[in-house]
This record gives sequence, structure tokens and C-alpha cells, in this order.
Amino acid sequence: MHELVHTWAGMGAEGGFQTVRRSPGLSDAAAEALIDRSGMVVSDPPARPILAFRMLPLDGTPTAVLTRIVQTPGPTPARPCRLAHHLVLNAHERPECGPAALLTGGWLPDVWQDDWEATAVPEHVAATPPGELDPAWSEFVLRRAEGAACTTLITPEGTAPEACLAAMFASFPAEDRWRVTFLCNGFQLPDAALLRLVSDGSVAAARLAHAGEGLTVHLTEEPPRPEPITPPRREQPDIPLRLEAREGPPILVLVLAVLTLIALAVAAWTLGVFGP
Repeated sequence: MHELVHTWAGMGAEGGFQTVRRSPGLSDAAAEALIDRSGMVVSDPPARPILAFRMLPLDGTPTAVLTRIVQTPGPTPARPCRLAHHLVLNAHERPECGPAALLTGGWLPDVWQDDWEATAVPEHVAATPPGELDPAWSEFVLRRAEGAACTTLITPEGTAPEACLAAMFASFPAEDRWRVTFLCNGFQLPDAALLRLVSDGSVAAARLAHAGEGLTVHLTEEPPRPEPITPPRREQPDIPLRLEAREGPPILVLVLAVLTLIALAVAAWTLGVFGP
């Protein structure tokens, strides 16, 4: 596991956004990719935390990346800032509870602590609060994920998208919790996020609706019926038809004709010898 924390450090003229923790084994290219995904639109009142699980090609290998970005007070009351926490997990480091539980269960801190370090991923984290969600939504999202189709779910105002996220992943079979990538409460760089959850009326909802990618559904509606999954169509080269001249009768026809002639000759000879 690798860890990178990017946040505001220092005060006044000496302050600025900096990487305050970076695992020694994290390459420069991978670190830059995570820093690029550390931003959020801060606001008053504070923006909701951004939660993301992506499969990013770090150092040429698709890698599970968990991201949690929370708004912080900042250097002055008029200048709020944020804390971005990224975890890079190998296949054997992904617990059964899934990425949503790790990001919503209170494991990662909201305020930067120098003595906190993600030395090991916990095996079990109970996402709190789990919230309530029609199980049909989970089936619908899983079905679309099988076809690699992007889905944006809009939660009603006053309903925390992260609670819906936790409830949905808690209802997933354990083997499916690391198959559905997601971006919750955010709109920046939604790359490789098959599921997006945002609150109605938020900046993120407006930006994702303007992007027009995938299917957008409001959770106040009835869950859509699962769609049949159509395998990606492989384009075939346009090969012109060619009409070729016949070279002669098939070999099987010739063999049958020869056998017929032999049978007729044998019959004639037999009649000539043994006949009256």
C-alpha cells in the first residue's frame, strides 16, 4: 500500500498546498497523478466530502486508488482549504468490506494529524451511517457496470450521497464491491468512475448533467428495470464480395460417377456371362 496526502501547510506568505506525506515507493509520475486529483470546489457552507474509487494506470499497471477529500478551515475564515488523502492498494490489500466502507466508515481522518499513518488497511469497517436504499438500485448499478456503462445518481436535497453510496455497496455481494468504481460528491476528473453520486442542486450535479455522459437518474424515481447487456460490437473490415469462376464439379461428384460406371459395367458383364 502507498499513501499520499496533499493539503494546505503553513500560514501566511509561507503557506500553500503541499504534499505532507508520500510513501517512499510511490513514483514521481504516480504522485503527480494523485496530486492532480486532489482538488475540490470549497464553499461556505462547507462542501461535502469527495469520495472516489478508481482504477488508474499508475506506472503502467491498473491500480486501485481510494481518494477522500474534505474541506478544512484554511489559513483564514475567508479562505477555506481542503485535505486530500489518497491510498494505492494492491490486489491482496483490498478487504472484503469494499472501498465505500473504507471511505465512509471514519477510518481516514478529517483533520491532518502528523502522527496518523495508514500502516495497514483494516479488514472490516462498518460504513456509518449506512442509510436506506431500494435494493433494486444496487441491482441496476451492478447490471450497468457489467456493460461498462456510466451512471449518475442524483439524490434528493437533504440526503447525503455518501450515505446512499454506503448503503448500496453494503448490499453488493462481497465479490462485486471492488468491481464498481465511483465518484461521490465530485465532478472533477471523473475518469474511470462508472458510478457518480451527487446531490440535487449541487455544483457537481450541474456539471455532470452538462457533461452529458452516460445515464442520469434521480433516486426519487422508480428504479429502472435492469437493461440487457450487449457485448461491445467488434468492427469488421469492409471486404468486397468476389465472384469466382467454377473450376469444375466437386471431387465427391466425380467419385460417385466413377463408382456408378463401375457398378454398371459389373452388372453388364454378369448378365453377359451368366445370362440365358
